[in-house]
Amino acid sequence: MKNICKFMIAFGAIFFVFIIATPIFAHPGNTAGDGCHYCRTNCDSWGVGWDVRHCHNTTILPPKDKYTTNEVTREELVPFSSSEEGDPSLEKDKTTIKQKGVDGIKTITVKITYKNGIEIDREEISKEITTKPVQEIILIGTKEAKKGKVLGVGAEENNNTEATWLWLILIGFIGVLIYSFYIKKTSK
Repeated sequence: MKNICKFMIAFGAIFFVFIIATPIFAHPGNTAGDGCHYCRTNCDSWGVGWDVRHCHNTTILPPKDKYTTNEVTREELVPFSSSEEGDPSLEKDKTTIKQKGVDGIKTITVKITYKNGIEIDREEISKEITTKPVQEIILIGTKEAKKGKVLGVGAEENNNTEATWLWLILIGFIGVLIYSFYIKKTSK
């Protein structure tokens, strides 16, 4: 009987060492008190997702993922467009603005989904132009420039500085002639 007891104790010790105390082969990383942890090293080679909490040799299940959503609204500018129109009242190559352009506003609403506080999805729910842009209208002159009147000496009306000097010289010359004629007449 003593032999059977010794045999049972020896068998129990061997069973404990080889069966119960067998090391668990798991990927590296410390575990928390509940036997769980987040995989952050060589996760792919162990078949575990990166930053995923999982447990080893425990019946405690990891906490369920918490999903939350949030809707965010933002505004974007809608640039105005420009158009050009011919204007017969403006001289050629001259421009003026008939209507000033104004940017519009587009309102965009986005639904953001979070898993455990980390954004995992972004979906555009609506897009609406809340203020339409105003098109800018630019007038471009089409009128031919007027040819000036010729002033007796070949100068045009648009460039009459030269003509003015010529007239002054002519009047001065006539004045000298009259003065000299007057002096000759009074000196006799």
